[in-house]
Amino acid sequence: MITSNHSRRTRRNHTVALAGPPVQTDSSELEAALAEVCHALQAISSGDPSFRVSETGGAEPIRSLKQAVNKTAEGCGQMVEMAHEFAIGLAELFDVFNRVAEGDLTARMQGDSDMELMNLLKERANEMIHSVATEIDRRKEAQEALGVLHKELEHRVEQRTAQLTRTNRKLRTQVRERRETVNELRLAN
Repeated sequence: MITSNHSRRTRRNHTVALAGPPVQTDSSELEAALAEVCHALQAISSGDPSFRVSETGGAEPIRSLKQAVNKTAEGCGQMVEMAHEFAIGLAELFDVFNRVAEGDLTARMQGDSDMELMNLLKERANEMIHSVATEIDRRKEAQEALGVLHKELEHRVEQRTAQLTRTNRKLRTQVRERRETVNELRLAN
């Protein structure tokens, strides 16, 4: 902020009353502190939650303001870390689901998270994949058992058909022999 010498002299001492009793502060000190706070807030809002301002020196309201800025930055930093961890977890989940969709039923989400929601999501995803894999295994086993039973049934049908064919031949032979015997008996009478 640019001011003339005259306005600097007339605004030299100001009363600051943010919280608590009024405090006398030098306007240049106030300007410097506010510039520092503004710079910190700009850095934080631009995506740098690691930025901090010095909390030492100056009047109590200024120190309180700086502490509030630092706490805000710390909170923003925690939110950024949580968002980052959540994004990584979602990327892992997406990767695992893609692998499962391609047939890899051994794919699972790994590791623990500081976020309860992410741990729950990993747990449920792994349970779901396990459930699907178990169901597919059961169906494969049932299909294999059905295939074995089908082959066994085919074998039995073949055996029964062969037995019936033999029995049918015997019966035809017996019928022919009886007809011949009946014909011989008719001729003999």
